[in-house]
Amino acid sequence: MPPACGGRRTLSLVDDQLLEAESENGQAWDGVRRVREPLAWTLLAIAAVIVLVTACQLFNIAGAQVPLPVPASSFATRAAVLAPQFLAAVVIAPPLLAVALAAAGHGIAARARQVVTGAFAVQAATVLLAVICLAGAASSQLRPGTWFVLEGTVAAIPVAGLVFIGAVLASPSLRPAPLGPGFDDDADPDDDADLHVIDRHLGDDNPDTGDDVDFGGHY
Repeated sequence: MPPACGGRRTLSLVDDQLLEAESENGQAWDGVRRVREPLAWTLLAIAAVIVLVTACQLFNIAGAQVPLPVPASSFATRAAVLAPQFLAAVVIAPPLLAVALAAAGHGIAARARQVVTGAFAVQAATVLLAVICLAGAASSQLRPGTWFVLEGTVAAIPVAGLVFIGAVLASPSLRPAPLGPGFDDDADPDDDADLHVIDRHLGDDNPDTGDDVDFGGHY
């Protein structure tokens, strides 16, 4: 008996220590939770600004000029110069980090779905513009053939990131909440679950009997 009591006391102490450690970890993570959503939006804003400015340079919009010693008058020249900017880590990494901050760790952020949707949009625009640049640069004489092989290989990285973000966006934890308890998104008036909720609100304790609801009168 004494050894058994000692074993229980040891297990109790271990449980208390585990609970205390979990509590400390939770308190440490609370500070991160307060700033992770603003950080995620900041990362998305940085990537979006870079993509937007580079796109303006590519299509010669709003007077955005490509930083070259001589003006780049042709689209092929601008595409050959700007393609690496769409494949740079400063553009590819921020959307992925934003998704990790909003949808990973101890629970998800309050606006995790909006953050992940924004990251998907930025990453999709990056991939599309990178492909346009690589295709446009093919008609220029500024890049050798090996450059297209290397840049095309690097382009697989944002594509993989886009697939990852899409998978996170489609995960059950980020799906929109249902319309209400007992009602499905494609609610049908003849659905048994919906009828059960309606009958319960009308005061019928047994909705499966098929009896008419008694409102106090006689039929």
